[in-house]
Amino acid sequence: MVKGGFYPTGESPSNLWLVVGIAVVIVIVTVLLYLQNQPSSEELNLVPEAAKSLQAAITPIPDLVADIDLSSVEITFKSFVVPFEINNEGLGLKEPASENTLLIDGYKGKISFSGNSLSLKGTASKVYLNGMAYGTEKALNIKTVDMPYVNLEVKGTAVSELNFLANNGELTLSDKVIYSLDQDKVKLSSFSGDILADTAQQKVELSGQIEEAYITGKLISEIK
Repeated sequence: MVKGGFYPTGESPSNLWLVVGIAVVIVIVTVLLYLQNQPSSEELNLVPEAAKSLQAAITPIPDLVADIDLSSVEITFKSFVVPFEINNEGLGLKEPASENTLLIDGYKGKISFSGNSLSLKGTASKVYLNGMAYGTEKALNIKTVDMPYVNLEVKGTAVSELNFLANNGELTLSDKVIYSLDQDKVKLSSFSGDILADTAQQKVELSGQIEEAYITGKLISEIK
């Protein structure tokens, strides 16, 4: 009798099959655990390693409320009456143009806007109305409520959190991850950059940096 003929280790066929079976089970369990930890179609993990670039275009303009810090805010409007106060005094137009421009430098405070009006309440270092400067050595207290506007540009802003409902649009992270928005609730954490709103096109654009993006909607429960 030759020991170990076709089994160099001297194992019997039954022992060898047992070893093979255990190895197969280990492989299957490893694969299942790997698949279980992968993001499903209902949850994608897009947590950036650090602040990542963001580009977004949303239509129509959603209702948006935020506290912004040290921003340049430019408002284009057509109204002959300026529903805007500086230190509790209203602004007036001696020669109103077809479109007027209100530029607010160093704005810090609350902003809210929708598809046809905007509101501001905060402070600014200087205000320009059609190129005419308003300013003092102290910060200006400014306020406007439901002001009709044509275009809104908020540049160089810092916002701890942005929340809005995106009916339609597209969001791009780091020029790589593109997500189509369709009735999605969007939350952006630590946004810094620019916000542009155009009432004629009913479109708002975001461009800048974020730390995290959460998107809740029909297809994806959470992007973060």
